[in-house]
This record gives sequence, structure tokens and C-alpha cells, in this order.
Amino acid sequence: MIINIIKLANVLALSTFVLACAPVANQLDQKENQRKVSTIDKSKLDLLTDYDREVWAGPDGWSASQWQWKQTLKWDRHCDYVAEVEVVDISKTLQVITVQCIPGAYQPMHYVYLLDKSSNNHWQLEIPSEESPQEIWGHIEINAAQAEISVLSLSRGLGDCGTFARFKVDKDAPTAFELIERRQQSCRALPNMPIEDLPKDWFDPKQWPATQL
Repeated sequence: MIINIIKLANVLALSTFVLACAPVANQLDQKENQRKVSTIDKSKLDLLTDYDREVWAGPDGWSASQWQWKQTLKWDRHCDYVAEVEVVDISKTLQVITVQCIPGAYQPMHYVYLLDKSSNNHWQLEIPSEESPQEIWGHIEINAAQAEISVLSLSRGLGDCGTFARFKVDKDAPTAFELIERRQQSCRALPNMPIEDLPKDWFDPKQWPATQL
């Protein structure tokens, strides 16, 4: 019994120590983040400045990593609302960078880049025939092994219509994304039946009608 009490006392003492150290660690992290951000010349970046600061911290709330990516890729202010960055390696030197700009109602908007780490060259993915080709609305999947990126852009939340595009990257001589497949299905009037009884191919973008590249 006495041994258990001693063990419990040690656990409580350790927990108290950890909790006491946590604010100090957080302060050190914040100072290091501020130090890294202070080295970035923000005057050369197209930054979002017109927003409600009482609702959202904006770029001031970014991490040092987000600022570094902004400096590297130099995306415009339309992608500053969220600016969450995900990185996928598709080779030793090539990375696909997805930057979430806007969450959206049922699908987010991204900017997507191909970055060559050896040269720091990068290319932005664009969807042909769109009004703003660089704005990638939809769900993105990256097949690192095949160096392919697919984008499913839905026209409505039901998921039965929209566009599906698939892009390829040449790992040996990358210069951009190459569109290799595009499919599109128009929204139609829904029959009076349960959703689960609708044709399954309506919801499979890989079976939607192919369009000319």
C-alpha cells in the first residue's frame, strides 16, 4: 500500500512538472516561429490584407513553414485564407505540393504545384477551359508510385456529376503536369427513387463520358 502511494506521488509530481514546463516550451516555439518569419521579406509577397481580423488571424496566424512555402511558391492572395500545405514526394527530387486555399461547402479549393528540389523550379497545375485555371476545386488524389494526380470536381454535393481529370508527371524531364484523361458528366433531373437505387455508374467518375483533351 505504501509503495503504491509513493508511486502515485511520483506520477503526480512528474505530471505537475510537465504541466509547468508546457507554457515555457510553447513560448520558446512561438519565439522560434517569430524568428524564422522575421527573416522573410513580406513586401515581395502578394499578401491578403483585406479581411476581418476579429474573426480570423489571417497570415499572422501562419506557422513558419507556411511562410516558407509562401516565399518559395509565391502563390497569390486568393490562397491566403487557409494556406494549409501538404507535401508528397513522387521521386527523390520531385514533390507535389497542395495548398488548400478555401475549405468550400462540400469540396475545397487548392493550388497545386510540382517542385523540383534540385533546382527549386516549380510549375503550377491548371485545369484547361476553366475561368480560373489555377483554382483547383475538388478532391485531389496523388499516386506517388505512378506520378499521377487526379482531381474530382463535383457540380453538386450528391456526387453524381462534375468533372474528373488525371494528370501525369514525367519524372525524368519534368516541365509541367500533362493532362492524360478528362471525363465529364452533366447534372440531370433525379428520378423519384431512393438515392441508393440510382445507377452506380452515376457516382463513379471513371465511368463518366470521356471528353477531348
